[in-house]
Amino acid sequence: MKDIPAESNLPLESPLWSELLGSTRFRILGEQIANKLIEEDPKNFRHYLLLVNIYAAAGRWDEVAQTKRRMNRKNTGLQFKRLEGNC
Repeated sequence: MKDIPAESNLPLESPLWSELLGSTRFRILGEQIANKLIEEDPKNFRHYLLLVNIYAAAGRWDEVAQTKRRMNRKNTGLQFKRLEGNC
């Protein structure tokens, strides 16, 4: 994973990143990468969605809700609304 070139042609928006980084084997690394992406570009909603998907795949619902609130505060242009359930 660390050997993937930063210049690869795979766009950050690719669902492949969410699937790969959300997998059990790469969850901690995925969380670190998503947080770093958010730190570097806090208004890009895709980075938050990556983190939300990683937490959801792990069943970490408190972190899902916290990340959604964080995203709403950063004015990313995408707002989550509470419907039914925990999120």
